[in-house]
Amino acid sequence: MQRTGLVHIEEDYGPFDSPSKHNPCMRSRWGPLCKSWGFVIARYNESKLAPLCTPDAQDARIASIAASVAERTARIEAKSHSRAKSAKPALV
Repeated sequence: MQRTGLVHIEEDYGPFDSPSKHNPCMRSRWGPLCKSWGFVIARYNESKLAPLCTPDAQDARIASIAASVAERTARIEAKSHSRAKSAKPALV
């Protein structure tokens, strides 16, 4: 996200190698679990974020999701209909 310019990293902590004072190993039922980790404090770049939040962008995203849901629903219904046609009738 930093490469795209969407966020700016203010502070960077780590990675903390394990085991260390800042990163003790965690206990697990399989024995010690030792992983390196770290974290950052970042802020969003408002000028990059603003175009994503316009009403037009939101409407386009909602329309895209609705079309995707409609397409999946139609596919599921067609598959269900196909299975129902191929099912053999039960003997009475």
